[in-house]
Amino acid sequence: MILDSLKEGFDYDIWANRAWLDWAETSALREDALAILEHHVRCYSHWIETCFSEEEIPGREPTLMATLEKMAEAWKNLLSRCDIEAFASVEREGKVYYIAICDIARHVINHGTYHRGELRGLCMAQEIVGFPETDFVRWIRERE
Repeated sequence: MILDSLKEGFDYDIWANRAWLDWAETSALREDALAILEHHVRCYSHWIETCFSEEEIPGREPTLMATLEKMAEAWKNLLSRCDIEAFASVEREGKVYYIAICDIARHVINHGTYHRGELRGLCMAQEIVGFPETDFVRWIRERE
């Protein structure tokens, strides 16, 4: 159940990222959107390396969207092969934390949602309209 939910979360993340990247191509916020989504790629990579190994980080693709898709697929494949309740050690500010891999995967998914919300906030602050609505419930409705 948890594994299926996590895989679904990565599918949602790709759908939402695609909507924002498509929108960004003709937007005044193009550079901001690309920078934020590039940051999300680094998040995917960082946490794969933390949970698994540097060798399992997929290489870059010709486009940002293709790279995000490849990263999401890598996460789904890696989660299918591991004990998602196993712990990874994370060191921050000289202290070691142990975080379950399933919780790190949730973080990666939520990280994208957080930054797409940041983009939405930038749009609203600059009175830009027509930006994508990428709530999870919208994705659920649209895929039926």
